[in-house]
Amino acid sequence: MNLKGEEMNNIFKICCVTNIVLEPFITNQLQNLFVNLNVNISFVSPERYFQIDDKKANEIVADSEITILWINLEYKCPNLLLEESNTYISNNLIQYTSWLLNKLISLSKNKIICFTYEDYFSKISKTLGNIILFNAFTDYVNLKLYQIFSEKIIFVDLKRIIALTGIDDSYSDKYRYRWRSPYSQKLVYNAANEIVKQYYIEKGI
Repeated sequence: MNLKGEEMNNIFKICCVTNIVLEPFITNQLQNLFVNLNVNISFVSPERYFQIDDKKANEIVADSEITILWINLEYKCPNLLLEESNTYISNNLIQYTSWLLNKLISLSKNKIICFTYEDYFSKISKTLGNIILFNAFTDYVNLKLYQIFSEKIIFVDLKRIIALTGIDDSYSDKYRYRWRSPYSQKLVYNAANEIVKQYYIEKGI
């Protein structure tokens, strides 16, 4: 996977649009995997793209070789467990994510990598058993987004990465409460591996 030597001195810009903290794990892993590149990663809150005049956020995406969208459902919809019906929330989530993806598409000259929504964060199964809680909800949202954007967006199945990592090994309560970082180092490393793999597939390398 080595790229040409002249690229080694160039800054390889990556933009991560996310509502959680992924530092420092994702930066360290991406720098290790893109071994021949001078990797620089910028982290931007998705809400900045809803501010029309936020030129800095727009420029970060426009100048990036890779744009990653990773929205965490737990922080995006903190009252999801308390809602009697998820239909209203799912439609709003599809609308919100669609607007954001269209915005990123309009700014980026490269393909965008989007992590799908996951619902394994819920601890309710510890008291109620292994019931089906949000599977229909998240699968419905992810499927609708895929149907709309599959030709323009690279979708990465985060639920599958969590399954391969192991649910108990994918989360960190310590990181969640201290730094708004719900995922474990192992999970973020595995996600970074997928980012690099998808980048090289897209480039035909």
